[in-house]
Amino acid sequence: MSRQDSLIRAQLSAGDFRAYQEGFQTMTGLASTVFSMDAPALGFSFKIPVFIIQGTEDHITDAASAAEYFERVQAPIKRMTPIEGAGHFAPTTHTEQVIKAIREDMRLVPSVNK
Repeated sequence: MSRQDSLIRAQLSAGDFRAYQEGFQTMTGLASTVFSMDAPALGFSFKIPVFIIQGTEDHITDAASAAEYFERVQAPIKRMTPIEGAGHFAPTTHTEQVIKAIREDMRLVPSVNK
């Protein structure tokens, strides 16, 4: 078991951890990319809109860290939408709320509303 798996297992139930592992098995080849991402290394100033949809119960990318990152972001339009009770896989577990957030985000972008 990797160090990452040990940290995640400590925060999840046995069933949740199994689901997490199965999810990553379906993403063959992506896990190393996902875990090596360093969003702050991209900088905090963007010329495009930035939208973050964040599960409040996410134990992989915790909500506090996401909020800290978001506060530093400078963008022409930015919005962070917390999805109450959702974890890391909010698009799968809280699909309706995520779709609603995306629609609301897109309404903020002028070129999308033509």
